[in-house]
Order: sequence, then structure tokens, then C-alpha cells
Amino acid sequence: MIRSDLTIIKVNEALTELLGYSARELEGTKIIEYACEEYKAHWCHLQKELWEKEMPFFKLKVDKLI
Repeated sequence: MIRSDLTIIKVNEALTELLGYSARELEGTKIIEYACEEYKAHWCHLQKELWEKEMPFFKLKVDKLI
């Protein structure tokens, strides 16, 4: 779960495995810190849509890790 400012407040095991950090290390940081440069603008767009209720939720599909 993330807050409107993209701060991570709760993580699941899949995210900890994907990023290689513990829940304790991830919670309180901003999800955008883990995005590559080409996706940072996309995260900002998602943030706007999510918090203005244009989109109720989203799922992130990861094809490969960089």
C-alpha cells in the first residue's frame, strides 16, 4: 500500500522478493525511489490519476528485473 505522496506504508512478500529489501527497509520510503528513470514520469501520472479517483487501483506487471 502507498499513500498519496507515493510513500510505501505496507508491503507484501512479493515486493520484498522483487526489490530485495525487507518490509522494514521498504516501509516509509517512496516507491518512486525504486523506479528507473524512464518510469518515474509514469509513476507521477499514476499518482495523479489514483488520488483524483480517475483510476480506482492499478496492478504492476513485471516482465523482467533490470
